[in-house]
Amino acid sequence: MVLSGFGALLFAMAGGDGQLALKGFDPVELIDGREVAGERALFVDHGPFRYLFVSEDNRDLFLDAPERWGIQWDGACGRMGPLSGMGMPDRFAVWNDRIWVFASDQCRTGFLKAPEKLQPPDDAAPAPDDAAKAAGQALLEKAAAAFGDLAALDALKSIHLHAKLESVSGTTLYEGTRDLWFAFPGRYRFEEAWGGRGYGHAVSGAAAKRFSPEEELPLGAVSTKVALREALQQPLWIARERKNLLAVPAGSDTVEGQPVELVTVHAAQQNVTLAIDAKSGRLVELRHLALTARGYAPLVRRVTGWQTIGKLTLPVRLQSVSAGGLADDSVKGEPQLELDVALDEQLFALPAK
Repeated sequence: MVLSGFGALLFAMAGGDGQLALKGFDPVELIDGREVAGERALFVDHGPFRYLFVSEDNRDLFLDAPERWGIQWDGACGRMGPLSGMGMPDRFAVWNDRIWVFASDQCRTGFLKAPEKLQPPDDAAPAPDDAAKAAGQALLEKAAAAFGDLAALDALKSIHLHAKLESVSGTTLYEGTRDLWFAFPGRYRFEEAWGGRGYGHAVSGAAAKRFSPEEELPLGAVSTKVALREALQQPLWIARERKNLLAVPAGSDTVEGQPVELVTVHAAQQNVTLAIDAKSGRLVELRHLALTARGYAPLVRRVTGWQTIGKLTLPVRLQSVSAGGLADDSVKGEPQLELDVALDEQLFALPAK
């Protein structure tokens, strides 16, 4: 069942820190197919939102399982994905007995055309025997050795990759930046800034957060899993964390006539396949599922930029491969790489839930 959420009574803010969700409708009733206004005195502040309820029973149901009854993906736009910008809490739809919010009417319409295609899929974990595990790890070691001195690679404590971005809308040119921070073991941060305002997410161990200039919020289970998957899609992360990853051989292929060996790594219920030069082990491509305009689909990203610092030559730029060749991206010039820089611990610190 899908409920529109349009044309309903608007409520004023109920007070407190939470932004009024769902135009004041009780989320339990909404999922059951009824747009029923909650009572101002019966509320729960969960994440960035305030929810109103028609009864204490409904409020208790919500408190027992807020990720079941509350807005999904921690308030991210249902069309744009769990790590996207926030949706509007009064622009919503119910699908699959869950509530989703959207950044625009177009996002809502696009979601409702095929919502099942926008759900992050889980890849089946490989089940290799000991010989296949050893062969997979050997291929990862071959790829890592092509980066340079393995001892220097394994000694890295942090990596910072900075890129300048450009985007054109109509006749207007927008300039921004993208920063990736890696702190080992197990921490990763992604940030984009446009007009001086930075947005992004960070992983610390098995937990994650979303941040904006206004606030930092802990991420729920699905959004955290997607953030962990994004880290696994970074070749710098794979190389440095390789000894902690399950890896299996995945056959062979050619890339523009070049023989490559394939090795698949698995973590956070995601498979990422590396295509490495059959002779040198140098990384050529990454292959994995990604959210596209048509939902989740296979994506190929080719390494197009390298940078040498000391004893290491590391990949700093990847571009998506389309039917016509390399797809355009927003990166301007070559990204800049820094190794073992001092990082502020607040980059990765998680807010209290």
